[in-house]
Amino acid sequence: MIQFLNNNSDLCIIITSIGTVIISTLAFLVSIYVAISQNRFNKNSVRPICDISCIDYTNHIRIELINNGLGVMIIEKVQFKDIDDRTKNSITNFLPENMQLKHEFQSELFFIIKIFNKINNEINN
Repeated sequence: MIQFLNNNSDLCIIITSIGTVIISTLAFLVSIYVAISQNRFNKNSVRPICDISCIDYTNHIRIELINNGLGVMIIEKVQFKDIDDRTKNSITNFLPENMQLKHEFQSELFFIIKIFNKINNEINN
């Protein structure tokens, strides 16, 4: 084996050089993959995570949209859908016409929608 290496030293240098180029190319490709994965992870780590909770009390209901992520949650549109797939912009539109809402609830709902619209307008501008 040693005699073969001594007799074919140029061949050994060529094989070693090709191996070095292959290993360095693989290392370069792995570093590109790691950079792309890190970039994807960084983008996902600052995304908003919307948590929608519906709470049904005996005399009222509450629907909350909570941002559990680190990013800014932009609410472009809020729609409610019933069992028959009818969509409306307000949950109060699904109530029967003879049912009256308390003034507090109406103003609270209006205030929440107003805040969502204000946040949306500030982000878009």
